[in-house]
Amino acid sequence: MEAIRILLVDDHALVREALGVQLNNMVEFDVVGMAEDAGDGLNAAIDLKPDIVVMDIDMPGMICFDAAERIKARLEEVKIIFLSSVFHDHYIESALKVGASAYLHKGEPTETLAMAIREVAAGGTYFSDEIQSRIVEKD
Repeated sequence: MEAIRILLVDDHALVREALGVQLNNMVEFDVVGMAEDAGDGLNAAIDLKPDIVVMDIDMPGMICFDAAERIKARLEEVKIIFLSSVFHDHYIESALKVGASAYLHKGEPTETLAMAIREVAAGGTYFSDEIQSRIVEKD
């Protein structure tokens, strides 16, 4: 089984590096790169062609949703997982609009993120319970 290639994008080095270590310790994952903002994340995604980009929402510089949209336009097969400490309805709507496969709260345990990565890599979606309860189905 080939490892799931992951790019981590977060402006907090401690979060980025801790997640990288924890995910790399799981045999099915390979953190192929890290970036400190959405613009660098866009460039890294184009260069590294990961399977999944795990991206913080609230970072300085380029808006994460713009970066995600550009990543998806260049690399359709790449899946986007947003990781954030906030659940504004606008953020949820924007994440769905750019085709996010998952949206998790930063307070979740690493194992929940790992479960979401596995689910997304298998073609599914994963939204934290708090996000799921706020998603409005449109007819």
